[in-house]
Amino acid sequence: LQNRLGEEIRKIIMVMRVCLDDGERGLLGSATAHLLIEGIIPPNLLSGLTQDHLLKDEVSVTFATSLFRTWLQERDMASLTSTLKKASLDLHYRTYSRSVPRGIWTILRAILKNKD
Repeated sequence: LQNRLGEEIRKIIMVMRVCLDDGERGLLGSATAHLLIEGIIPPNLLSGLTQDHLLKDEVSVTFATSLFRTWLQERDMASLTSTLKKASLDLHYRTYSRSVPRGIWTILRAILKNKD
């Protein structure tokens, strides 16, 4: 069941640009964070966030902001970094030049600054 759930969430992430509004994307990001933290779904489904159609209207940014905030409320930065590496996403956005918007990483830095 866990594999099927992970696959269904991956599909939702791929189509969230057309079928979810910002509020629903935020809820999906938060729910995804909880499922990842508990190990119910695999981290590699996050690699889909770098798809051009999700980056176009900053759909990934809304989702990632919610995911990062929820994660950092529950766990620490080290566990988030580890999960992002397992998903083949690294916090060094320069490696993605065109694919990953700097906005995602800027948001993560802002969340970390305001966490204290």
